[in-house]
Amino acid sequence: MLDDLFKRQDVLHFIDVLKNSNMFHLRNQLTYSYHDISMSYELGLYLFYDALIKYYIVVQDESLLPDFLEQIQKLYRKLDTVEDIQMGIHKLICNELMTYFHMSDCSSIENRNKIIYVVYDRYIRNGYFFHGFSSCYYQTIRDNGFVPEEYENYYERFKRVNTIFKKYNLPNVISKDFLDKKVYFTDDIVMGCYYSMCSPMFFYQFLLNHKLLGKRVQEDDYWYDRYEVFENALKRLMSNHLFNEKDRKFILDLFQDEWRLLHRRKRKICLLLIDRQAIPSAPVLLEEYVSSSGNVYDIVDRILSSKYNQLSYGEVILPKNIKLLTLEHFYEKRIVYHFDENVNDIQKPKEIINQDYLNAYGNVSLLLIIGSLFISLGVIISILSMLRG
Repeated sequence: MLDDLFKRQDVLHFIDVLKNSNMFHLRNQLTYSYHDISMSYELGLYLFYDALIKYYIVVQDESLLPDFLEQIQKLYRKLDTVEDIQMGIHKLICNELMTYFHMSDCSSIENRNKIIYVVYDRYIRNGYFFHGFSSCYYQTIRDNGFVPEEYENYYERFKRVNTIFKKYNLPNVISKDFLDKKVYFTDDIVMGCYYSMCSPMFFYQFLLNHKLLGKRVQEDDYWYDRYEVFENALKRLMSNHLFNEKDRKFILDLFQDEWRLLHRRKRKICLLLIDRQAIPSAPVLLEEYVSSSGNVYDIVDRILSSKYNQLSYGEVILPKNIKLLTLEHFYEKRIVYHFDENVNDIQKPKEIINQDYLNAYGNVSLLLIIGSLFISLGVIISILSMLRG
C-alpha cells in the first residue's frame, strides 16, 4: 500500500532531515505552474512526495528503496532548481528500474526499449491522475465516494459575496464559477499537494489578495491558521469602504463558517488518485517514445514529466474505485487556531509565557513599585517640611 510507504522509518527520517537541516536550497523564487510556491521546506517536501509516489508506481520494489532515498539526499544537496531536481529524480527511478532488471546499462536497443515500455505501461497506461482536496472532506469521500462539487459547502452564500462587494466598488473578489459542477485533476503531484493545501482555491486567493486585504496578510498566516489576522483585515477593509452593518455581518459570519468547516479536522495533504484511463486525455503513444532519438534518461524524463495541469471531471467515483492518500508531515504549526466540533466559538490559543521570565520580571517590577512609593513619600515629606519652615 502507498500509505505504508510513507510510514517507513527511513522515509520519516528523511523528512525530519529535510525539515531540520539546510540541505534544500534553490537559487531563485520562481513560478511553479500557475501559482507561486515559496522556495522552502514545503516545496522540497512536495518534490520528495513526487519522487516517492513515482517510485511506488514505476519501480514497485521496496527492497531498493533505501538506496533510492540515499541517492535523493545526495541529489538535494547537489542541485538547486526544481527542474534539475525533478529530472534527477526521474534519472534515479530509471537507474533503480535497471537494477531491478539486472541491467548494467541501456546501451542495447533491447534494454532501452524494455525500460521505456515498463515506465510507459506502469505510469501512463496504469498510472493515476491526482486531485488535491481539503482534509475536512476526507471522511465523507472515503465513506460515500466522490461526487464532484456536491459536498458540504457554502456556495449559495458565496454567490452573494461578489454582489455585496460590488456595491462598494470592489468587484470580482471571489474568482469561482459556482455553477460549474466539475473538479480538476492533474498529473503533477507537486501541484496536487499545493491544491490540497490551498483548497478551496477561491477562498485561499480571496484571503491572500493583497490588493484587497493589504500586505499585512501573508501566506504564513494562512498556513499557520491565524484566524484573527484575516478577520481584522476584513474588518479594516469593510470599515474603510463604509459597509453597512447587515453586509458586514454577512461577510464575517460566512468567513467564520468557512474557516470552521476547513479546520474541523487536522490539516493534511489529501490526494485522490484515479486511474488515468478514467479521464479522457491525449497521451503521447508508446511508439513515439520508442522511436524518439536521445538516451533512455531523456525519454523516461519526458514520460514522467507533467503534461496536464487541469483535466475536468464531473462523474461520480464510487468508494471501491477510490484511492486516497493522506500526508501529514508538511509543516509544523507554530500557532494553532482550531475549531472544536462541540463548541460554537473559535478556540484561540493560550499565551505561553516562560515562568522564569515572569518570576524575574515580576520581582523586578515589584521592587520598582516599592522604590517609587518610597521616593514619592520622601518628596511629599520634604515639601511639607519646607512649608512649615
